[in-house]
Amino acid sequence: MDQLTTTSSLEEKGRKLYKQNPHFRKLSNIMEHPEFRDFYNTYMKDWENTKVVLMFMKLYEAIETHSNVKLSPFEKISIMKNIIDNGETRREICKGISDWTELKSNLETKVATNAVTDVELGFAQEKCIVRKSS
Repeated sequence: MDQLTTTSSLEEKGRKLYKQNPHFRKLSNIMEHPEFRDFYNTYMKDWENTKVVLMFMKLYEAIETHSNVKLSPFEKISIMKNIIDNGETRREICKGISDWTELKSNLETKVATNAVTDVELGFAQEKCIVRKSS
């Protein structure tokens, strides 16, 4: 009976969270989606692979954002392949993602220790905006 009560309580709390918290709702929806779960289990087994997946997702998003015309998903992945196959553009993409994650990590550490200055915060925000719009 105790386990049944606990399970029922978890279900009730989870339903409440799902209804009230968009973050948990979206996380639950995407993790329960079979196609995403297969992708996740296949390509996000460790942190290094996860960073590569995020790089590809950000590249896909950048192609959408910076295109002057509406591209089909097939055109987007073709452009991605061309970018990744070119050593120079691949290095730029990898460096951009590495710089972005390092900047965020350093800033988060400073924020956590209250060591960030207003100038650094402004610079970090500017860097992110510049990277996003360039």
